[in-house]
Amino acid sequence: MKHTFLHKLSLSTLRYFVLLVGLLYFFPRATNAQPQNIRFKHLTTNDGLSQSWVHSVIQDKYGFIWLATRVSVCRFDGSQYKEFPAFNE
Repeated sequence: MKHTFLHKLSLSTLRYFVLLVGLLYFFPRATNAQPQNIRFKHLTTNDGLSQSWVHSVIQDKYGFIWLATRVSVCRFDGSQYKEFPAFNE
């Protein structure tokens, strides 16, 4: 009789293995229960953005959204932009 991997495990190890597999099975299902009230807005230069090409986006602890473009960093507060140029001309 050929022994498989599960036959070689002790009973306590087998319990931990089953618990781990159970957690991995149910964990992704719990993370998918997010609210569906997500909004997206396409921001362009017509809205006040300095450039249409944005390299990075991050939100700080105060709620400001910072956008890094090729020539400046822009701070967006939800309605207005404030531009911080990267170069002095």
